[in-house]
Amino acid sequence: MDIEWHTVSLSGARRQLLPRLRGKVFHVTTPANALSIIQSGRIGSNQSNCYPLRWQGTSYFRKRGFVSVCDLHHNTSVRLTNEAALSKYHIFNQGTMGASAFFFLAESHYDRLVKWRACKKETGLSELVVPHLESGFPNEILLRDICAIWWVKVTTFSHVPGGFMTRFSPRSPR
Repeated sequence: MDIEWHTVSLSGARRQLLPRLRGKVFHVTTPANALSIIQSGRIGSNQSNCYPLRWQGTSYFRKRGFVSVCDLHHNTSVRLTNEAALSKYHIFNQGTMGASAFFFLAESHYDRLVKWRACKKETGLSELVVPHLESGFPNEILLRDICAIWWVKVTTFSHVPGGFMTRFSPRSPR
C-alpha cells in the first residue's frame, strides 16, 4: 500500500491533486476517523450513525448500509465532478484545520459499486446523494482492499515551500 502526505494550498490542491484523482474511487474522511479505520482494519458503513455525521438528513447510501465513496472512475465529467467534490463534498476540508485522509479503493473492486443514479431511479433524489460524484460500496471496505492512502493538509498559504508531496511505500509482508 502506498502512503502519501501532501501539504498544499487550496488552489494547489485543485491544480495538483484533483487531476491525480481522475479515474479513481476513494473514501475521504477526517484524520481522526482515518486512525480508527486503520486500527479496525475496515471502513464501516455508518447506517447506525455510530460515526459523526457531516450533514443531517437521510443519506441514500448510509440508510442502505453502504460506505459512501467519491467515484471519479464512473463519473467522468470534469466540470461536474470538480464542482461536486469541492463545493458539495468538500473533499479537501474534512477535518479540523483543512486536513483530510483519502483511502483509495483497489480497481478490482470497482464493479461492486452502486452509482448515484440508483438513488435517482429509486427515490427521484428525495434522499441525500451527491450527483456526479458519490457511489456506495456494500457493507464495509476492508483495509486490504485499499491500494493507497493520502494524508492531505490544505494550508492558507498560497505557496508551500519545498514542494508538496512526501511518499512512503512500505513493503508488503511476505
